[in-house]
Amino acid sequence: MTAWTDRYLEPLRRRLAGRTAPGRAAGPGDEGGPAFRLHPAIQPTGDDQMRRSERDGLNQLCDLSDWRWGRAVDVMAELGEKHIVYRKAWENAKCLAGLERLDRIRPDAVGLSVGAGAEKPVFWLANRVAAIHATDLYRDESGYPWGSDFVADPGAYSPVEFRRERLHVEVMSGTALGFADDTFDFVYSLSSIEHFGGHEAAAQAMREVHRVLRPGGVACIATELLLSEAPHPERFTLEELRRHVIDASPLRLVEEEIDLRISSSLLVHPYDITRETHLAHSPHIVVTEDGANVWTSVILFFRKLQEDGSPRHP
Repeated sequence: MTAWTDRYLEPLRRRLAGRTAPGRAAGPGDEGGPAFRLHPAIQPTGDDQMRRSERDGLNQLCDLSDWRWGRAVDVMAELGEKHIVYRKAWENAKCLAGLERLDRIRPDAVGLSVGAGAEKPVFWLANRVAAIHATDLYRDESGYPWGSDFVADPGAYSPVEFRRERLHVEVMSGTALGFADDTFDFVYSLSSIEHFGGHEAAAQAMREVHRVLRPGGVACIATELLLSEAPHPERFTLEELRRHVIDASPLRLVEEEIDLRISSSLLVHPYDITRETHLAHSPHIVVTEDGANVWTSVILFFRKLQEDGSPRHP
C-alpha cells in the first residue's frame, strides 16, 4: 500500500470490516447482506477476498479494493485527486491506466474525450499525447460548474500546468461527432453516455465512437451500471448495457470477461445522494437515491478491428 492511500483508506476499511463475515459473500436476506434486491449476475464477494484479489482485468466494477496499489492509484495522485474514495476518481484513473496498458498513451497519439466536461484527464493527456480533443455541449450551462467559459479558457479549470496547444475544446454532441472516419487512436467517455438522451442515444454514441476510431484504436467507456433490478432511464441494467453499449456497434471488448465482483460491505449501506451530499462521506462507490435504485460505475475497454478482423494497430 502506498503512503497516498494509507492516509485515508485504512480507516474506511476498519469501519467497513464488521459488516460482512471474513471470506464470506453476503446474500439477500442474510444479516449484513445487500440492502436492496440485487441483480443475480452481480457477485458480492467477501472484503478480505477482494483485498487479496489481483484485480488485473480491464473490464470491471468500481470497488474499494482498487485503492490499494497499482498504476491506477499512481494516476489518482498524478491527477491531484482528493483523499476520498469516489467512483469518478476511479473512472479517471482506471481509464488512463488502461489506455497506457494498451499502448495508446504515446507522443504521436491523437485522442478524443466525449462528454469531457472540465474533467482532469484532458489536462493529464495534453502533457502526454500529440493532441486531445475535448467535446461536450459547452454552450449549455445549466446544472454544471462549467460552461462556455471552458471553451475560451480551459486552463482556468486545470489543477496542473499543461500544454495548451495540444488541447482542443469543441462544442458538439456525442451522438453526432463532427470528425472524419478513422481519426483517433483512442476515444474515451466517462459517465456521460447515459445522459445523452436515453439508451438509444447511448447506442448511437457508441456507433459514433466506432466510426471516428482508427482501425486498431481503443475506446474506454465508463458508465453507470444498476446493481439493483429496478430499471432507470439514465442508467443501465446488465442486459441494457449489453444491448445499448457492448453490442451497439462493431467495437469488440479487448477482454471478453467483465469482472462483476464487488465487496459485500459496499452493498450493505449504499451512499444515499439525497442525504449524503458531501463527497467526504465516502466511500462514494455504491450509490442510491431512493433505496431501490442502486448503481455503481463499470468500465469497459473496446477495440476497433482491422478490415481483416484482426485487433492490431497500424
